Amino acid sequence: MTKMIYITSTRLPTEKAHGLATMKIAEALARQGYELEMLAPQRFNPIKEDPFMYYNVEKNFKLTIVPSIDLLSFKILNGLFFYINVFSFILGSLIYLFMAQGLRWRHSIFFSHDHIPLYFINLFGAPIFFDVHDFPSDTFFYRKVLRKSFGLAVQTEWKISALGERFGVPSGKIVYWPNGTDVAFFG
Repeated sequence: MTKMIYITSTRLPTEKAHGLATMKIAEALARQGYELEMLAPQRFNPIKEDPFMYYNVEKNFKLTIVPSIDLLSFKILNGLFFYINVFSFILGSLIYLFMAQGLRWRHSIFFSHDHIPLYFINLFGAPIFFDVHDFPSDTFFYRKVLRKSFGLAVQTEWKISALGERFGVPSGKIVYWPNGTDVAFFG
């Protein structure tokens, strides 16, 4: 069974829609046969409910909350505090991975819609798969992640040609999976 580590900077649970989407993607990937572990940052959270219960998601993957510095709730210096949060989460994730798995984690597939953690994970030679939500800006981190990813996912078809035109990403490297609905929820 292939090990996949889904790394997200999303606070879980969150009242925002991306929290549900993140948990449902993890559930779907685990249903496809991946041994999946999700890493999410420890953040101040007024929602105390278990994320699996909150989103009514099958507990078929492991969710690990990684210690990190949470300064975003202060609502000042948001730009600076955002980067402190991101980098402390990346550092905490790397420490966790080394402590939990030694160097074996480098053979796992890393999946994320966050490009900055993927950049740092790839520095250790781990394979990365980038789920492109926002269209990438032409920055160092985005360019490196787009080039180093063995695959990309997009939710809108226009991104396939746009990624090729702007960044030279071959269309064969991109999978199109539109936003979806869990029809079983309504059945």
